[in-house]
Amino acid sequence: MNSPTPHPHPRKKPAHVEEKNPLWTYVAGGAVLVAATIGATLWLSGNSSSSGLMQVEVTLDNRCELIDEAFMAVAVPSGTKAGFEKGLAILKVPPQSKIYVKSHDRYPAFSFETGKYDAEPRMVITVNCGMGERIDRTLDALQKQFKSRER
Repeated sequence: MNSPTPHPHPRKKPAHVEEKNPLWTYVAGGAVLVAATIGATLWLSGNSSSSGLMQVEVTLDNRCELIDEAFMAVAVPSGTKAGFEKGLAILKVPPQSKIYVKSHDRYPAFSFETGKYDAEPRMVITVNCGMGERIDRTLDALQKQFKSRER
């Protein structure tokens, strides 16, 4: 059997090449790993402060003779919209937004809009449809639209 023969002149590293300190490599790699983990956690958490948006819960104080689903909450200037379910609408909006309630887009025969209010995490907006003859005509048109959908 042939045994490996050593080279008579082992290769030497050139003088200008330094060996890297393995401890430094582990420390730097660990720091990168920790930073990446923190960044990924913040990104995945959907934290509203990291996205610049705030969550607004709008509770509808419905003093109309209509179902809550006839209304929707809207934010300006973003145009974000959310319908009401069981009297609650949730929007994600920039902090300086204004919020108002209007008639839902799916009922074009009905037209209603409240005033605009500064966005807050929890808001209650009242809708009162008893505002005279014009609203009565609108309510009649909306009731006819509901009846035609039931058929």
